[in-house]
Amino acid sequence: MTHVLEIEQKYDATGDLPALDELPDAAATVHDTGITELTAVYFDTHDLDLRTAGISLRRREGGGDEGWHLKLPMGRDRRLEVRVPLSRGIRTVPKELRSAVLAYTQGSTLTPIAVIETVRRSVHVLDLDGSVLAEVVDDQVTAGDLAWREWEVELGTGDERLLAAVAARLRDAGARRSKVGSKLERVVGTGVRERPERPVHKVGRKSPAANLVRERLATLVDAIPARDISVRRNLPDGVHRLRVTIRRIRQLLASFEPLLDPSEVQWFRGELKWLADCLGAARDAEVVSARLKGLLADQSDESGAPAAARAVQREMTRRYREAHRAAVVAMESQRYLELLAALRGYAEEPSFRKRAAKPTKRVLPGIVDRDVARLEKRLRRLGDPADPDYVERLHEARKAAKRVRYLAEACRPVYGKPARRSAREMKAFQSYVGEHQDVAMTRTALRVIAAQTDPAGRVAFVLGRVDVVEEQAAASVVRGLGRAWKQAEVSRIRKWAR
Repeated sequence: MTHVLEIEQKYDATGDLPALDELPDAAATVHDTGITELTAVYFDTHDLDLRTAGISLRRREGGGDEGWHLKLPMGRDRRLEVRVPLSRGIRTVPKELRSAVLAYTQGSTLTPIAVIETVRRSVHVLDLDGSVLAEVVDDQVTAGDLAWREWEVELGTGDERLLAAVAARLRDAGARRSKVGSKLERVVGTGVRERPERPVHKVGRKSPAANLVRERLATLVDAIPARDISVRRNLPDGVHRLRVTIRRIRQLLASFEPLLDPSEVQWFRGELKWLADCLGAARDAEVVSARLKGLLADQSDESGAPAAARAVQREMTRRYREAHRAAVVAMESQRYLELLAALRGYAEEPSFRKRAAKPTKRVLPGIVDRDVARLEKRLRRLGDPADPDYVERLHEARKAAKRVRYLAEACRPVYGKPARRSAREMKAFQSYVGEHQDVAMTRTALRVIAAQTDPAGRVAFVLGRVDVVEEQAAASVVRGLGRAWKQAEVSRIRKWAR
């Protein structure tokens, strides 16, 4: 299985491609690769869940990249393509691709929905070394009774300047940017049963407080499938982004529990905590690995530093792989699918109490004050840094700070800049406090790795030096905690929430 980031533009066309010589940074000549016949069978659920999300899944025969192709939207003109070689199964989607889109399909069967035939002429724009800067194709397409012609330009090693130059050449030849994003849209676009659009609820100081909860919850739940794919494909920061989204939903429900059915809030928070815990070990491994890499770089003058770095990399890579594998297994479970389905339904129609119908300006002050008071109480209870429970109490205070931060983020549509500023300040405070927890995890990992080495050797010596640095970092966090709290200016939150 391979991953390719596509940067591609599509044009409606009626004739042959124009000449593509004398483009910037390209050779004077281009290479015409000739004609290829392609047959693509597209797959989706009965309700077209993939198409609704802008995703396409096909089995294509013909051409140099024949196989199974899953295309995921990554922004304007950009898509991540996941490729799997052809297998014997013609109507059965490979397991790895079914898994990749599980958050969208929620286990529904993927079946053929369209067959598209293409006669393609492909032209490569080359640099002086023969590398493909861009590929421009002229496609004559048929699908049942439909027939059309389109041009596509896809960047290879070229840049946006070359893409713009090719686009200008195509427009001069009479082409126009296509209003559809894919061939599949032309085939099924107007004849499919569309999922009803989610209603948009006005959010403001005078609008019902329920509207604020609905909009924020729906936005967060809608983000889960894309985050899910990032985890399954092991993309950079994928675990962290899904975990943050899950945490935001969980804290949103906690903050606004006075407006919601408490039994449902309790169930969702429990299930979301389970999911966050499933992702936690992988994220912890990422954090500790990155931290140790930086700390060991500062010890590069020591003779044992390279061996220490290798020992750390081996251990942290092993931890991450095992934790990531376990996380994906959890995300394949029926429990996970049931949680996704429940979240989707709950986001559409949360169970509100009568109080949620009151204007936001009358409800939010009490909710904000409750969460801020909760944070203040946890900070007062920190106690002596020498106490064995201090690390855990500080971690709980950090989680309370995150809750206030996420609440401030949710309040931005109502209070604007003041809420945005408070969210930024609370993020800085939670990050400062989080340094202490990161140190604790790192020191634990150091002890495990050191136990696997010669206690009298240079590797153990270097790891010991790093441990001393981390011990000092933890003490520094404790010393500066009062100053960091003052800079958070939590009193400002209560003022704008009045």
